[in-house]
Amino acid sequence: MITNIQKWGNSQGLRIPKILLDTLNWTEGQQIEIILKEDEIVLKSAKEKKKSIQELFEDYHDEYQATEINWGEPEGNEVW
Repeated sequence: MITNIQKWGNSQGLRIPKILLDTLNWTEGQQIEIILKEDEIVLKSAKEKKKSIQELFEDYHDEYQATEINWGEPEGNEVW
């Protein structure tokens, strides 16, 4: 597949055909990682940043109650 570099405002860009986006399940606004390898540009879906414990529970508003878990009797060489 061949495409052209096009002027977009003060920048330049490439349009990615819809069939490729659909095949990769890429959507508008998705973050894409750009990697330069020798004389090639590689595009890949950016990995999502892992959330901190604060971010994971930012919408949790109930009262937290710690509970003890009974793991049963020791087995093997565990030190208790």
